[in-house]
Amino acid sequence: LVDGAAGERLVFKRRGKPDPLDRKPTEEDEFRKRTLLFLVDVSGSMYRFQMMDGRLARMLEATMLVMEALEGLEGKYEYAIRGHSGESDGVEFVEFGQPPSNRG
Repeated sequence: LVDGAAGERLVFKRRGKPDPLDRKPTEEDEFRKRTLLFLVDVSGSMYRFQMMDGRLARMLEATMLVMEALEGLEGKYEYAIRGHSGESDGVEFVEFGQPPSNRG
């Protein structure tokens, strides 16, 4: 810790065998789409406690924020949004490669 505070560069150098999954990205990796899956809570408690703490509205706002942030980046990212509740484990909202075309 003291060496790191003093500015030593090799304090956090990894020792031992190199990890085979720890490799440098190639050009192919840069052009490959990243796949993202967002799972949102759609259980009854989200509606039930909405009046007390606004959890449903916050979740909807956060989901919209994610979708707006990924708008225009379809060539780089592919995402899906699914819901989970006590009754169902896979409510499909947005499919992979099919983002909403409008805000309606």
